[in-house]
Amino acid sequence: MKILKIKLPLKGNLLYLALGLLIFSLIKDAFFMVLVAGIYAVFLWKIERSLVWGVIFISLIYAASWSLNLIEPSLPEDGIVLNVHPSGTRVLIRSNGTRYWAYVDEVYDVGDVLSFKATPTNFKTPDLLGAFDYPSYLKARGIRGSFFTDEVILINHRFTLHQIPARVETYIEQRFTFMRPYLKAFILADRSEFEGPFTDAVNALGVSHIFAISGLHITFVAMGLDAAFKKVIAPNPRRYGILIFLGFYGLLTGFTPSFIRASFLFGFISFQSSKKEGYTPLDGLSLIFILMMIFRPFSLSDPGFVLSYLVTFGLLGMVPYLKGSLGLFKVSLIAFAMTLPIITGLHGSVNLSSLFFNSLYVIALTFLILPGSYIVFVFPFLEPLFSGVIPLFEAVTFFFYETLYFPVTIPFLYGFFNVIYYMILGGLMAKPHLLKPYLFMGLFLGMLLLIRPLNPFQQITLLDVDGDALIFEDKFQRCVGLIDGGSEHTASDFIRHLKLSGYRHFDWVIVTHDHADHTGGIKALLNDPYFTVDQIRTEAQATETLKVVPCGHLQLIFYPWMPFPQTNNRSLITGLFMDGFSLLSTGDIEAEAEAIFLDYNSFEYTALVLPHHGSNTSSSEAFIDQVNPQMAYANLPHRNVHEFPHTAVIIRLEERNIPYFTTDQKGTIKIRNSTFKP
Repeated sequence: MKILKIKLPLKGNLLYLALGLLIFSLIKDAFFMVLVAGIYAVFLWKIERSLVWGVIFISLIYAASWSLNLIEPSLPEDGIVLNVHPSGTRVLIRSNGTRYWAYVDEVYDVGDVLSFKATPTNFKTPDLLGAFDYPSYLKARGIRGSFFTDEVILINHRFTLHQIPARVETYIEQRFTFMRPYLKAFILADRSEFEGPFTDAVNALGVSHIFAISGLHITFVAMGLDAAFKKVIAPNPRRYGILIFLGFYGLLTGFTPSFIRASFLFGFISFQSSKKEGYTPLDGLSLIFILMMIFRPFSLSDPGFVLSYLVTFGLLGMVPYLKGSLGLFKVSLIAFAMTLPIITGLHGSVNLSSLFFNSLYVIALTFLILPGSYIVFVFPFLEPLFSGVIPLFEAVTFFFYETLYFPVTIPFLYGFFNVIYYMILGGLMAKPHLLKPYLFMGLFLGMLLLIRPLNPFQQITLLDVDGDALIFEDKFQRCVGLIDGGSEHTASDFIRHLKLSGYRHFDWVIVTHDHADHTGGIKALLNDPYFTVDQIRTEAQATETLKVVPCGHLQLIFYPWMPFPQTNNRSLITGLFMDGFSLLSTGDIEAEAEAIFLDYNSFEYTALVLPHHGSNTSSSEAFIDQVNPQMAYANLPHRNVHEFPHTAVIIRLEERNIPYFTTDQKGTIKIRNSTFKP
C-alpha cells in the first residue's frame, strides 16, 4: 500500500483500480471487452494518468496468478481429510498444501490421514447457456481439482482445526430438531439440511441469500458483540476482540467469499473511523476485491463471490439514494438491480415479487430468525419456544411461493447486453441526480429484453446434457416440443438453458422411456411452475397404432408402442417432418425393437438420432438402410464409459457415407431449416 501510495492518489480512487481489474479479467471470456478496456483507459487517463499505470500493474499480477492456477497439479497419493460432504461420498483432502475433492466409497472423518490411488474425474461442463463451470468454481474456492479414489488406506488420525466445525455440527445434530437446518445454515454455512421443496421455494422467491452467511449476519454479530462489551472494554481492544471472534466464526463457515468480504469491510471501516485517514468504505471494498482476485483469480466463477460484491458495491455507491423514506425497500431495489443479470444466468428467470419479499424476509431474519437461532444455539433448552415460529415461517414461505411467484425471463441478458446494463447502473452511481432519465433508459432497455426472442426458422436442437434431450420448434415458436431432458446431474443446467433461450411453453413433452439419463430434466421441468405444457406423451399415453399429429407447420409421427419386457426396447419412437427436412428419434431401442419397427415404417428420414447413443446393440444394417438418413446424430453421456458411438456403428455409417455428429465433439447441436446442418 505504501509503495502504491507514493505513485497513486489512492484515497477515494481504489474503485477505479478494482473496475479496471474487473474489465481486464473479462477479456479472456469476451473479446469485445478489449474495446471496453480501451474506452476505460481513455477515461482514466483524463482523470489521473497514474491510475492507468496502477490498473496495468495490478492486471499483470492478476494475469500471472491466473496463469499459475491454470497449471494442473499432479494427483496426490495421500492427504488429510478437512471436510466431509453431507452425502458422505466426497471428502475435502489437503495434500502438500493443495486442496482437492476426493470421491470415496467409505465414510471417513475429519482428521483421517488417507493413502490412495487417484484417478481424474474429467467431469464435462455442459455446452449450454449459463452452464455451471464446476472446475472453475472449485478453483474459485481454493480447490485445485477433484478425483476418484481407489485402494484407500487409513494411515492414522490426527487433530486439525477443521475438526472444530465437525464437532459443532455433531453438537447441533444431537441437541436440536426443527431448528437444526437454521443453526447449520447460520453457524456452519451449511444449507444441506433444508428439504428440497423449501429450498426450491426460497430460491424461486429470490430470498435464498438470507440463509447464506453474508454482510447482514456479520453486521448482526459484530454489532451485538460491540453493544454487549461497550461498557467494559475500550474501543480498540473491543475491535480486535470482535475481529478475533470473526476469525473463529470464519473457521466454522469455511471462510466463504461473502464472509471474507463482510469481515474485512467491517474491520476496515472500524479502524478508518478511528484513525480518520480519509479512505472510504468503497476503498475498503475495492481493496479486498483486488486482493481476492489476485489470490483467487477464478473468483468470478463463484456466484456467491459475484453476488456478494455486486450488491455491496451497489449499496455503497448509492448511499445518497438510500436516505429518506422507504430505505429498506430502496436497499432491496438496488440489490435486485445489481444482481438481475447474474440471478437470471443462475436460474434462467427472476422473480419480480422478490423486491417485496427481500424487505420482508430481511426484517424477519434480523428481528426473529437470526437472533433466535443464536440464542437457541447457546441455550438449547429454549428451542421449544420456537416450535410455532419456524413452522409458521415455512408455511408463509410456501404460501408466497404458491400464490405470489411471478417469474420473468430475460433471454440473452449476458455478454454485451450485460455490459450495457451495468454501464447504465454505473451512470446512476456516478451521477445520482440523473436518476430519473437513467431509470427511464433502464426500463426501456428492460422492456426490449423482456420481449421473447422469435426464431424465424424451423429448428431442432440436440442439447449437450448428460443423456438425451432434443428440442423441436416451428417458425416463430408456433409449435415447440421436447423429447427427453437428460439426467438429474444436468437438470439445473437444462432448465437454465431453456429459460435463457426464451422457452416457456411446450406444446409437446415426450418421454421416450423411464431411464434416469432421459427423465432427469423432464421431472425438473414439470415441477417448475415457470413452464407450461399442453401434451405429455409417455408409455402411459402411447398407443399401439401409428398416429400423425400436426403441430404448427410440423408433422409429428407417433409410432406404435412396443410392449417389450426390456425398458430400452419400449422407448417411444417419434418422427419429425419439417419443410424439406425430417428426423427420427428412437430413444434407446435395440435390434429387437428395430426389427419390429421396420415392419410398419414406410418413411425415409433426412437425419437419424442414433438409437441408444450409438450402442453396438442398436443401429443394425437393415434399420439404417430402411431409414436411409443423410446424416446421423448422437447425444452422448458425459461419462462415456462405453465409448459411444461404438466402432461397429461408426463403420456402418462410414460404409454408407453418412456423416455423424456427436455432442461430445460439437457440444449443443442446432439444426435449422435454412441449411439443415449443425
